[in-house]
Amino acid sequence: MIFNYIISRRCLYEEILKTKELVQNIIYSLNVRFNNFLTNIFQFIKELILPALIILFLILILRLISKKNKQTK
Repeated sequence: MIFNYIISRRCLYEEILKTKELVQNIIYSLNVRFNNFLTNIFQFIKELILPALIILFLILILRLISKKNKQTK
């Protein structure tokens, strides 16, 4: 009876360790995917949105300059 108890405790402990390792692997995988997702978003911002904002800013400056030139004439 005691022997069965010890074996069952050991099996339970091994299952807990396996489950813990599985949960850690899942968390690591989700963390890696989330980091990749954030990296992709920042790369998208850097490559597409930032240049578009710079171009829009330059267009705004050119319009302001042209309006000033029209007012001075």
